[in-house]
Amino acid sequence: MTKKVIESNDHYDLFYHPEDKIVHHVFKEKLDSQSFPEVLNRGTEVLEQNRATKWLADNLQQKNVLTDEDNNWATTVWFPRTKALGWKYWAIVVPESMPNRADLVRYVEYYYEQGIVTRVFSDETVALHWLQSVDKA
Repeated sequence: MTKKVIESNDHYDLFYHPEDKIVHHVFKEKLDSQSFPEVLNRGTEVLEQNRATKWLADNLQQKNVLTDEDNNWATTVWFPRTKALGWKYWAIVVPESMPNRADLVRYVEYYYEQGIVTRVFSDETVALHWLQSVDKA
């Protein structure tokens, strides 16, 4: 399976898996309030361009907790736009730090309630395999 590098820097990596139409981000330790919307917006562009429906969020390395402003933007601006473009499946790899896990629980619950089929993992490979197996047409 090929993985196309869309963007890579000190804050995040963004990939696309063309065979399975999966957008895939990796948050790094230096993720901040400037790079957070950058990677999500760029991922949404990739999702739209490729008519993808799946997103792998690898947040395992993330150390910082997002601000309330970041969380608000993600749920009120980014999420509705991305869902409207066809996003259906979300595999999320959770970080080891408890504050970051708690932050992600809010997203998981909210997005699930909004119709995104969501699964939480501790291993990126297992998460990727799950996304590859869902919605096989």
